[in-house]
Parts: sequence; structure tokens; C-alpha cells
Amino acid sequence: MLPPDAWLMAWYTQIQNSPSLAIYLLLAILWLEMKLLFVLSFLLPLVTANITGVNSPPPQDGNDYCCGFGGATCNPCLESCGVQCKTMEAFCTDLGYQRCNTGPGSSLNHQTYQYRCCDAVTNIPTVFWDGANCNIPNQSNYCSAHALREPQLDQNKPYCCWSENGRRALQQNNDPFGCAGSCDPNCHENHRCYNLDNFCWETWYSTGRIAVPCGNGCCDAQTGDPVNLVPGGTTSSTFQEMCDSRAATTCTPVRGGKSFGDPHFQKWSGEYYDYHGECDLVFLQSQGIDGGNTNLDIHIRTKARYGYSYIESAAVKIGDDVLEVSSFGEYMIDSISKAGTPLIMGDKYMVNHTEIDDKHHKFDIHLGGEEQIIITTFKDMVNVELKHATANTFGASVGLLGDYHTGAMLARDGVTAIKDPDQFGQEWQVQSHEDKLFQANRAPQHPQVCKSSAKTAQERRLRLGESVAREAAERACAHWGSSFEHCVHDVIAMNDLHIAKAGPF
Repeated sequence: MLPPDAWLMAWYTQIQNSPSLAIYLLLAILWLEMKLLFVLSFLLPLVTANITGVNSPPPQDGNDYCCGFGGATCNPCLESCGVQCKTMEAFCTDLGYQRCNTGPGSSLNHQTYQYRCCDAVTNIPTVFWDGANCNIPNQSNYCSAHALREPQLDQNKPYCCWSENGRRALQQNNDPFGCAGSCDPNCHENHRCYNLDNFCWETWYSTGRIAVPCGNGCCDAQTGDPVNLVPGGTTSSTFQEMCDSRAATTCTPVRGGKSFGDPHFQKWSGEYYDYHGECDLVFLQSQGIDGGNTNLDIHIRTKARYGYSYIESAAVKIGDDVLEVSSFGEYMIDSISKAGTPLIMGDKYMVNHTEIDDKHHKFDIHLGGEEQIIITTFKDMVNVELKHATANTFGASVGLLGDYHTGAMLARDGVTAIKDPDQFGQEWQVQSHEDKLFQANRAPQHPQVCKSSAKTAQERRLRLGESVAREAAERACAHWGSSFEHCVHDVIAMNDLHIAKAGPF
């Protein structure tokens, strides 16, 4: 028998004498390596699963599971979500959450990770679990708010209620402390129960709506309307005592309104509509905001581009001072470019400018108390918002935000109600007899009408077929809360994921 060295020399001599044999040998070696890798690709996940338990079945909490641990990905999850989560729209996320553990004498949290079917409208990380899993008397419940169960709540069962900031509500007598029985689906459009930071844990629901202190009285957190507190009524004694101690049961309603993106307008009532006409528009007019002769006017200038439109500039006039804000945070105050902030408008209203980054700027106009006008810019888009707007300041205001008290889209005569958003937008084009707040005119100007959005709508439909995929837009917009669908629409229409990263108001 030849020694190993002799075998190698014999093979070497054979290969030298026959080069084709060397090629065949090399191909055979490559084929064997490919087969080995193919086999390992199947064996390795099985071995890893046995070690980590990643494919082990999840613990059963009822029907609130959508997809299994680890091995699932977004696509198969979305395919099965419609069956497993029934009433919910499919939205895939892999956020962590904590299971409830109600075993005797145990209060341990079990951290797990799963793909969930989340509410595609809000994508707010909130969870409603059956009271059997969450009722831990006199302790914080241990459901971490990272998933959403079906929104049609069973009113015969107690549910975990969550505060606006994600804090846990306490339990008392098998009911979440802070809710009357189960979470009332009328208490909030997203079926969430609120315990606001500026109130005690003993906040209680009355007629399905939460009452919280506001100004010098107790107000309904949804509408801002006064809440009548009757001794012996449905409110808790602690809540009653707190409100009585303020010696008032009424306060000033507080509302908000805004416009952003491919312009979406939120009226004073909280309802949304879209208007895509291109022109100068009266966003808001309010007289005597200081109880005297100081008037407030806000104009916006919209622009159509490709398959979408946006606000390219906003101008705010308070008294005799005008602040104009445009793309990339460019601004002028009384025709002076970048005059520096803070600055004063109308002799007493402070304006602050914050440069978040070179694409993202924010301007705060403080009207007194908590009332604010906030203008943000991201790239060449401008957004406008009014926050904590009271009836004293804005109760008689007019413009694109509608009637302050009802949200009705009223014409300039203050009486005629307009239902069509396009007609309503055209109604509030800046007229030729009104003050021009922008430094330079841009067509169209009244009496020319706003540029029709008909062509823009057609371009928009064509562009949607060639832009960012919806799944990518949904992932990018996950933190937009109640404006989630608006964000998804804008990202797809503008073909720009960075819009979502700028965040909502």
C-alpha cells in the first residue's frame, strides 16, 4: 500500500498529464460544498430553535394572539391577521409586551415578543385584555401597553384601562380604578380610558366621559364643556371633593385646529377634511384676541406639485406685525429677513424659533396662558396648528377651521353651511379687498379663483402606483397616533419616507 505522500504525488502527476481532470475535480468539490450548505440551511434553524425555544408555542391568553414567536415575519403575519384578529385591520409590528401573571402569590412579568395585528387607523400602542387576565386587586396591572385587541369591547367584562401617557390604572373591586365598570367605548374615539397627569388617580368617568380640572373648574376632557357635579351622583366622593374645593363647576372650553401635509385640515370640532386647491387662503381670522383692538389673521399659501399639494408659506398678523414663514425655516418679521428670535408681535406676544435640524424648524407664538400658534417646517412643507384655544380668544373666529363651537363649515356670511370641502376652500380664498399678508403676490390672486385640484387628483392617482409601498409607509408612520392614515397617505403621495420621521404635531 502506498504511503500518503506517494498517493498525493500520484494524483499530482495525473493532474499534470490531464488538465481536464483537474477541472472536473474542482467542479466536483464545488458541488459537494453547495450540497453541504443546502443541508445546513435546514438543520441550523432547527438546532437553534431547540436551544432558544424561539419556535415554541406562545402561552394562551385567549384570542388576542396573532402570530407566533420569532419565526414569523410581517408578510405571513399580515396574511393571517384578518382571520385571527377578525374586526381589526392588519398592521404588523414586533413590539414587546408583558403578559399578565395572576398565579397565586405571583406578580412576575413575563417579557415576550410577537408580531401583532394593530389598529391601522391609529396604531396607538394600547392593550385591552380580559379582566380575568388583568384584575390584580389593589396593584398595578401588569399588561404593558404594546398591542391592541379588537376594538369592539365586551361591556360585560372589566378591561385594563390606560392613561394617556401609558401609565397603568389601578384596580378596585374588580374594576379598573378610573373607569366605571369596563372601559366605556364612548370615552374616547380610540377606546382608551384616560387618567391625565394633572389629575389624581381617583379620576372617575361620568356619563362615559372623563372630567378633569381645567382653569377654575371641572371640564370634560373631550369637549371642554362644563360638567355638572351633583352630590351623590356617579362621580366618586374624592373627585367630588376635589371639584367642590375649587368652588366652581364651569370653565372655558379649550379646542385646537391645524393643517398639515397634503393639506389635511382639522376643524375646531376635531373632524378632518382635505382641500387641494392652489391659492392664498384665510386659515383664521379672530378679532379682539386681547379683549381689545388687537386682531389676529393667519393666511396660508398652498402649492400643487406632481400628484400632491402642500402649504409652502404661512403668514401671521397680530396687531400691526406680520411673521411670514416658508420652506426650510426661512422667515421674515415686518419685511426683515431672519431678524432673530425671541421677538415680540402685537407689543406683547412672544415668538420663539427652534432649529431642530437644517430641514426641520419650529416657531411658537405664545398668546397667553397655554394658548399657542405653532408653525413647523419640514423641508419645503409648512404646517400650522393652534393649541389650547379658548372661546374667549377664538369663539367668534372664522376661516378654514370652521365654527369654533360646532365645527360647521360656514361661508363668509356666517350662516350658510357648506358641505363640500372644495367649495368651502374656495370660499375662504383671500379676497382682493382683504389685507395681503405675504410680501410678494403669487398667482392666482382674487378675483382669479384657486387653481382647480381636478388635474392634481388625477396625477395623484397615477403617482400612487409608482411611489413608496404602503407597508414601508406604515412602518415609518407608526408613531403618528391618530394622524397615522394621513401620514401614510402623504408618504405615498410625496414618495418621501422622511416626512414620517419629522413626526406629527
